[in-house]
Amino acid sequence: MKSKHLIFDFDGTLADSMQVYVSIFNTFAIRDNFPLLTTESIAELRKKTYGELFKYLKLPFYKLPGYLMEARNMLIEKRTKLEIFPEIAETLKELSKKHTLYLLTSNDLPVVEAFLKRQKLTVFEHIASEKNLFRKDRGLLKIIKHYNLDPQNTWYIGDEMRDMNAARKVGIHSVAVTWGFHDKSILETASANHIVDTPKQLAAVMLD
Repeated sequence: MKSKHLIFDFDGTLADSMQVYVSIFNTFAIRDNFPLLTTESIAELRKKTYGELFKYLKLPFYKLPGYLMEARNMLIEKRTKLEIFPEIAETLKELSKKHTLYLLTSNDLPVVEAFLKRQKLTVFEHIASEKNLFRKDRGLLKIIKHYNLDPQNTWYIGDEMRDMNAARKVGIHSVAVTWGFHDKSILETASANHIVDTPKQLAAVMLD
């Protein structure tokens, strides 16, 4: 079996950060008079496109950079609350025996590095951050060029439509995981090469 280059997303793929982000958003909601996120509304938001999501949240797009900057600062304070999804650590270690692993995130590197250290995960060849939420293609392209990766043998694994879109833009394969933010029903419209429901399924696909 030929070794693959596997680039992983962080939030929603490795780290179960949903409740931390909900807590941060609800802090903004109380302060700035947005609708609070509830268990029921989160289930609905997971099925929405980004345009539908921003409309539902009544969040002006032009204010997004300011909120993101504030959220990043709050996340640094809450970084110890980030938990790893079940079976992810074992899956990463198994995949790293056959393939080269990379990590590309929209999160701040200190948050990611602290998480990996806490989980004792040393499986990644390279860890990179692309702060623009909707330009992850730029981060992918930097990794591909720096390591001279063959796009036909490179995969991006993530939990959101923007991850699949980024992979498609740079001409690499993609795997959508259903345990993160976007619901399987909307991931099925994102043209991913594979959709997996569990880390074990991910390992099976990547080790095939």
